[in-house]
Amino acid sequence: MIKCPICGSEYQDNAAFCTECGTKLNSEQPKTAPTGEYMHSTQQDTKPLSMWDFTLMELVARIPIVNLVLFFVWGFSKDTNENRRNWSRARLIWAAIGLVLSIVGIAAALVFGGVLATVTESIVSSF
Repeated sequence: MIKCPICGSEYQDNAAFCTECGTKLNSEQPKTAPTGEYMHSTQQDTKPLSMWDFTLMELVARIPIVNLVLFFVWGFSKDTNENRRNWSRARLIWAAIGLVLSIVGIAAALVFGGVLATVTESIVSSF
């Protein structure tokens, strides 16, 4: 009787699998207990993007609404190229900064326009 390298239970010398944990025995494969879950590759795509990849991404960045959807998909997907993910996240940050500055600019223009209208009205009414 030999012990399983994973769970320690004893099994026959000619057994192919451990009866307790299901580990494949007498093989050259790594000794790990099966979990029943799909093993997803954690290796990320970090190779540089080609000129055509960047050209296509810039073209997509010019299409309203589609660009935001793809920025979110590319920026938060674990399966996309790391360079594309970082580029998409940077574009989303710049889009957020632009939105905030636009709102501040519109608010300032409305306030300034109201003040200007009041001053102009007081000048005109004094004549």
